Amino acid sequence: MSAEEVGKRIGRSAHSVLLYELGKVDPPGTVVVKLSKLYQREPEYLMRKS
Repeated sequence: MSAEEVGKRIGRSAHSVLLYELGKVDPPGTVVVKLSKLYQREPEYLMRKS
């Protein structure tokens, strides 16, 4: 799924999604919840640093 598509689904810009993915910006809690539902993962899993 592209950053643009993810952004549309969670109500954020593609640029914001890319910043979250690169770890340059931590997403707000509300965004983490939306992403966890979209990817069907626990919020804690999404917030792990690799």
